[in-house]
Amino acid sequence: MPNDPQVHLAVVTGASAGLGRALSYRLIENGVRVVGLARNATELDITAERCGHDMFFPMVCNVADSENVQKVADEIKEKIVACPYRVVRFQS
Repeated sequence: MPNDPQVHLAVVTGASAGLGRALSYRLIENGVRVVGLARNATELDITAERCGHDMFFPMVCNVADSENVQKVADEIKEKIVACPYRVVRFQS
């Protein structure tokens, strides 16, 4: 993926089913590349097949695990797009 500020990228949690999968489809229809996060690798692969591997980047992640989230955020920065942001998990 080019490191172009005009290329839009979204990170969608729960992208393996339901609203997360539907949102991924909708974003891709509108030209947004999607990093799809979910715990279920098999269902993520199904989403990727339907979306196309040039627009959807599946990553297994448990968003309830802050260390796992940070690891995945680092992978996104390294492998998908150079990004100066850090993922922070807020708890109430």
